[in-house]
Amino acid sequence: MFCGQISEGSISTRRSRTTRKGKEDLEVFPPRGLNAKKPLTLKAVLTRVIAGAILIPIVIGMIEIGGLWFALFVSVLAGLGSHEFARAVSVKGFRVGTWLMVGGSMTICMSFLGRLELVGLVTSIYVVACLVERLAHGETSGYIAEAFITIGGALYSGFMLGFFVLLRNSTFTLGSGIGEIKGQTLVYLIVAITWTYDSAAYFLGSLLGRHSLVPRISPAKTIEGTLGGLVFALIAAVICMRTFASYLGIYEALFIGLLIGIVAQVGDLVESMIKRDAGIKDSSSVIPGPVSYTHLRAHETRHD
Repeated sequence: MFCGQISEGSISTRRSRTTRKGKEDLEVFPPRGLNAKKPLTLKAVLTRVIAGAILIPIVIGMIEIGGLWFALFVSVLAGLGSHEFARAVSVKGFRVGTWLMVGGSMTICMSFLGRLELVGLVTSIYVVACLVERLAHGETSGYIAEAFITIGGALYSGFMLGFFVLLRNSTFTLGSGIGEIKGQTLVYLIVAITWTYDSAAYFLGSLLGRHSLVPRISPAKTIEGTLGGLVFALIAAVICMRTFASYLGIYEALFIGLLIGIVAQVGDLVESMIKRDAGIKDSSSVIPGPVSYTHLRAHETRHD
């Protein structure tokens, strides 16, 4: 029960705010549940299922084709990720070369098709280009931060995703007479475990989540969802071992499943920290699931 007298003005202010903003009022005044997590709806389930049905054949097709087409596919994802990163830092007031960052990210990612020396050369050229681009603006205020944010934005997505290109086109020898591991199967392994972890963590967290994992960073992520995702990541790793990754032993498969699951969750938290620091929130994703970070429709909000 509330004690004391509530003024009429305070009530009318709340009502007028709700009338003006409608659904947005739910974000300004979030539900005071255990973790303020949105309930799992049929629409959300169907959206993820449809997105998966469309994306999975595309991803499998690109992995199977490999070579230039796979590199182009991954570089597009890197470019989209860099674009969203540029939008996030621009909300913070930093002036960055968005298209330089996007182009640099895609070029660095594509450079992994060649020798590693080419990756170093392309990355070095990009670093110099960022320093010169900021220098051309002739403003000393914020030069260091903005130049190195532009550099880091491309490396964050382009350089890291470039290793998928390198991995897909590599072959690893296990030893004399033992056989070889095609990089193609390693890419499948990583994607399968990551996708399984992300989906299981989402659904289990939505259905069973009661305790926030890191409330200050992302209140919607729960301990139950994380643990459930890790369990399913282990199961996925074992299934991969029994099918196309027979070169793995049971302990190796379990270790890889646990490692990829943990890395996936940490990466998700890093993304959430970037958005929270910038003061933006993804209202909806064009591509739900583990690749949604590359194509978010973000709108500016305030966090409590």
